[in-house]
This record gives sequence, C-alpha cells and structure tokens, in this order.
Amino acid sequence: MILRTFFISALLACVSTSAFAQALYVKNGKLDLDTNRGNIEAFVKLRASTKPEDVFTWWTGSVFAVELGKKPQRLFGFEGFNVARMLKLDNGSYQMLSREFAVFRDPVSDEILKTWKNPWTDETVEVFQIQNDPVNHVMGPGDSDRPYRMPWVIKDNQTMLQIDVPLAYPSPLPVKDYPAESAGDLYVGSEHFGFYVDTRDLLSPRTNNIPMQLTWTRSGPWMPWMHMGQQPGLLLFVAMGEKLDNPKQMSPDLLALVKADFPKFLKAPTEKIAPNATSWNTYRNYLESKSAN
Repeated sequence: MILRTFFISALLACVSTSAFAQALYVKNGKLDLDTNRGNIEAFVKLRASTKPEDVFTWWTGSVFAVELGKKPQRLFGFEGFNVARMLKLDNGSYQMLSREFAVFRDPVSDEILKTWKNPWTDETVEVFQIQNDPVNHVMGPGDSDRPYRMPWVIKDNQTMLQIDVPLAYPSPLPVKDYPAESAGDLYVGSEHFGFYVDTRDLLSPRTNNIPMQLTWTRSGPWMPWMHMGQQPGLLLFVAMGEKLDNPKQMSPDLLALVKADFPKFLKAPTEKIAPNATSWNTYRNYLESKSAN
C-alpha cells in the first residue's frame, strides 16, 4: 500500500511538473509564439519533427544562368531532398542532424545528367551531383540568453515564414589553385526559404511533425564542375517542395540512383560531425581524392 501510494504520488508529481513546464510556452491551448520555447517547438515540427525520427523534405525546380544584360537562360532542372533528425538538447534547443542530395537534370528530356556540354567553352564536363553531408544546425538560442523569435506571418488558417541567408566567406576553391573551377576567392551568394503550414497544426501542442510546403531560391557562383572559371555571371536556383511521408514519394529515377550509388543519404546522421559540408568543399575533396588516385 505504501509502495502504491509512493508510485501514485511520483506519477502525479511528474504530471504536475510537465504541466507546469508546458504552461511556460502554451497559452489558451496553443503554442505561445511570444516565448522562446513556443518558437522552438513550432519551428522544429515545421522543419522536421520534435521526435528523433528521420524526416524527408523534397524539392524540385530549375537552375538559370544569369548574365548582365542578357535574358536568364534555364540550364538545368533540379531535384533533391534533405533527410533530418532532431535531437533535443538539455537547454531546450534542438540539434538538427541532416544530409542532402540533389541532381541536375537535362532541361529538355528531364533525364539526370552525367555529363554536360558547356555552351560557353564547348567542353564536355562530368556533372557532380549535390552531396552535402553533414548539414547540421542548432534550432533555438542554444546556451545564449538572447530572444528566439521567428518572423511568422499568420493569415487565418495559413502561417508563412521567410528566412533569408546572405553568405560571403573565403572560397574553398581559391583561383590560384583551381582556375577552371573557381569563380573567385570569395564565395558570395544567398539562400531564401519560404515555409507554409496550417496554423492549427503549427500551434497545437499535441503535434510533433506537421505537413509543410516550401519555396527555395538560391543565388551563387557557377558550380565548380561547370569549369566556368571567372566568367561573369551567376546561377539562380528556384524550387518548390514539401515534406514527404517516405522517400518513395520522390521521383523513381532519383530514388533508384541514391539507393544504388549513395545509400547513406537515405538516413539522417546519428551524431554531430563538424564542419558542415557545402558543394564547394565536397567538390574540392572529390578533386583531391581523384588526384591522389
């Protein structure tokens, strides 16, 4: 009897503690987006899941060549995916563990390209698909005391979120070492994400993983495998996508390629590895490995 009383008391204490903790970021039965924790929980379940499960986000779109004074030219179709897993940290933030893979497609036939004839140089080059592993990020303020607020735009039953990421850092492919592959010693670009979810799903404290649609735009240098050197211009990626229930929902030829040649991209990483991979340092590693062999 004493043991049962102790067990019930302990259970009630846990429930009481949980209810108190939830009250700090739940208001009137909804996530309170005026709190750090409410923002963290909302953004994590939008992007992936508050449970440590693999979540696939897929996109499809086009890649344009942009040159000053000329009409943009559609060079490639583009399709890819990210697989992510969120691990909750002691401070309430989440560690995102992910990797991503994408392919360039023929703009007419839509076939996945293995080689490409550069119309500027007439050189036929090997197409190097996007293979970024890992792509990790802490969602939340971490150990900082700073406020963590996402720029939500709530319109009745739809919530929208835009995140802009301007970039400028030393290129992993300096011109002196990689004259054909490098557009310059400074990598300059930007990425722009738009996310769209149902407001009721987003604000519900009972949901862990919610449907999400997205748009994605990226501006940046020529891909190094294009061998454009310092030719003036840039690439513009424009895509749309959504979360998938499972990888079988992506294009069959993309899934077949990944299963056959890049199977690790069908599972999220299980531990944090640094630094993050980019298409530029991944390609540099590929060139170094190729040269060594």
